[in-house]
Amino acid sequence: MTSNASAEAPHPNRLDATYEPYSGPSLRKRTWRAVRLQPVGTVSLVIIIALVGVALFADYIARFDPASIDARSLQSPNSTHWFGTDNFGRDIFSRVVYGSRISLQVGLIATSIGVFGGSLIGLVSAYFGGTIDLVVQRLVDAMMAFPFLVIALIMIAVVGPSVRNVMIVVGVAIMPGVSRVIRGIVLSEKENAYVLSARSVGASNARIMFRHLLPNLVAPIVILVSSVLPGAVLVEAGLSFLGLGTPPPTPSWGADLSGNARTFFQHAPWMAIFPGLALSIVVLAFNLLGDAIRDLVDPQLRNR
Repeated sequence: MTSNASAEAPHPNRLDATYEPYSGPSLRKRTWRAVRLQPVGTVSLVIIIALVGVALFADYIARFDPASIDARSLQSPNSTHWFGTDNFGRDIFSRVVYGSRISLQVGLIATSIGVFGGSLIGLVSAYFGGTIDLVVQRLVDAMMAFPFLVIALIMIAVVGPSVRNVMIVVGVAIMPGVSRVIRGIVLSEKENAYVLSARSVGASNARIMFRHLLPNLVAPIVILVSSVLPGAVLVEAGLSFLGLGTPPPTPSWGADLSGNARTFFQHAPWMAIFPGLALSIVVLAFNLLGDAIRDLVDPQLRNR
């Protein structure tokens, strides 16, 4: 009896023919869980997606040419000009819509330049250490001694104002802070067993840095991108506000708040309200989305 029962019992090392491996929660359930845990981040993501849509389809959304001067100046918001007109007679709604392109373009490209360059500098500096790390970090200290906007102002005054120069300048100004964060992470990671094992079997420095260390930096880099991007948008607006950013008549939220327009804000407050509101909403959305991504990616915060 016992022998028959034991013979019929499945062997612990044998896979049952009907066994199906557990694949975890479905994508729908994981998405719903993320929405439930991060409602503010979800709303921020929706706003950013809407911003991308507005920037891509600005030609179809805008009601007028943003640079055309074919309307009566200083019209209050009405059925024709939803956000009113400025002191030149330009449609403010159209300028706000097209201004989203500049903010998104500068924010994404400048952040990509800054995060890529800063990550590479921090990775090389921390991995090799010694004299290389000493020299690089002293240069980083010299740049970080000045505020972010001051560095951008100095560089843009040298190279001249244009959309391309603003993207490059803001990206370079982002690099020191990013490199310092990545350097701290690499200093702890390079002492782990997998790095020492790769070095012991004769792996090259480039292979260790880009095949072993870099994949472990993906999560911090994602958090850095979401944290730095709103700052890049603000710096572009600040430079345009000071007349050193996007040159007129190209629509820019910062440029629409500067120059002679400031003398009309008291009598035509809509000239300041709508570009300023668009800038504030976008920067707030990026900041809140960055916080949500950090909470989801960081294991300690996720478990908490």
